[in-house]
Amino acid sequence: MSREPLSHVDAAWFRLEEPDNPVDITVLLELEGEADFGRLSRAVEERLLTFRRFRQRIVESPGRVAAPEWEDDPDFALDRHLHRMHLGGRRLEDVVSERTSHPLPMDRPLWQLDVIDGAPGGTALLARLHHCIGDGFALIRVLLTVADEELAPPPTGEEHEPAHASLRERVAHEVGELAHHPSHAAELAHDARSTASALGHLLLLPFDRPNPLRGRVIGRRRVAWSSAIPLDGVKALGRAMGATVNDVLLGAMTGALRRYLQSAGDPATEPVRAVVPVNLRSVRRIEEMEPVLGNRFGLVFLDLPVHADDARRRLVLLKEGMDRLKESAEAVVAFGILAGMGAAPGVVEHVVAEVFRRKASLVATNVPGPTRALSFAGRPVRDVMFWVPHPAKFAVGISILSYAGRVRVGVRTDTAVVADPSSITRAFEEELAAMSEQTSAQVAP
Repeated sequence: MSREPLSHVDAAWFRLEEPDNPVDITVLLELEGEADFGRLSRAVEERLLTFRRFRQRIVESPGRVAAPEWEDDPDFALDRHLHRMHLGGRRLEDVVSERTSHPLPMDRPLWQLDVIDGAPGGTALLARLHHCIGDGFALIRVLLTVADEELAPPPTGEEHEPAHASLRERVAHEVGELAHHPSHAAELAHDARSTASALGHLLLLPFDRPNPLRGRVIGRRRVAWSSAIPLDGVKALGRAMGATVNDVLLGAMTGALRRYLQSAGDPATEPVRAVVPVNLRSVRRIEEMEPVLGNRFGLVFLDLPVHADDARRRLVLLKEGMDRLKESAEAVVAFGILAGMGAAPGVVEHVVAEVFRRKASLVATNVPGPTRALSFAGRPVRDVMFWVPHPAKFAVGISILSYAGRVRVGVRTDTAVVADPSSITRAFEEELAAMSEQTSAQVAP
């Protein structure tokens, strides 16, 4: 049976999997009305399974001395991955939390799709996909190939506000080299002053301070998501505050974390640090990319100014931090570090992961999703949510996803550290409403 080694970066994400720390990306799609299971199964088989990775499992050599490899699963059957269940009076949040607390079975291709009947409004689709298959940008794009319609690029002239756009344009061409040649990061650091500076900053960055978002994880996870927020309102708020949509959303989340920290007994007099994934492809939106799997992102560390007690001050501090990162090479250097981890023995990989974990308190990501509404198996997709993985045993992951003119925030936590993530999503909604009221009061005659 022919085999193919994982790329170094994909191997790094595969080996970060632990029993108490599943490294999966979770996507929830809410459909209007009850979907036809047979039609949905055919769509999965005819579209999703055209990607070989969804029919392949991973095998490792004894002692993990060689790189893990992809091989076709000789026992592949769709019904081992596509399951149907009924909510049966349970809350959708409870079912999603329970499913995402268990690692994917390692003896088969690393994905599952649950079709949940009886969900509010109709059928819900819960997809869990291992990070070694691809990053969030890639996996959501590929998952959406199951939709009834093709993803079309956004209209010409539509507003784009991707974070780190200048960085992405500068370093996208380096990613292919780094994926297969980790030493290229060292070459970049030797040849480019900015990259060397970024590497030094990453290595010398002090550990994040102790706070209620940090702690020992047990693998018991809980999810929550916000209500759907009209994107036009966020854009209007951004214009009034002299900020981008990303600034407003991240500012509201920073305010929400400030509220949570204070409720948990932390004075929030100092920032907390987040790991922020940065897409290193040359595209900015999911509609603009080809459905190709794999990991093509770097990581940056962003100080969240939870110590600032004013929303505008938080926005100013966030913008300063984001502007610095836009001109930095930290994301591409971190990509090289991940590639090096995937090529190194497992013990080295986990040492590096532990260092990363101590430098931040949470993971936060923002993915610009489809601008147009889609349908699956003839049923309109009302909403889409997703939850970022928790690499290096972070206890808190925050995911922002826009879809068809609205935006939602998903929070996933380890219950040993943050028992109720809905307290954070509620605080986010309250913070956004407070920002809107404050802005309206300031512009009123």
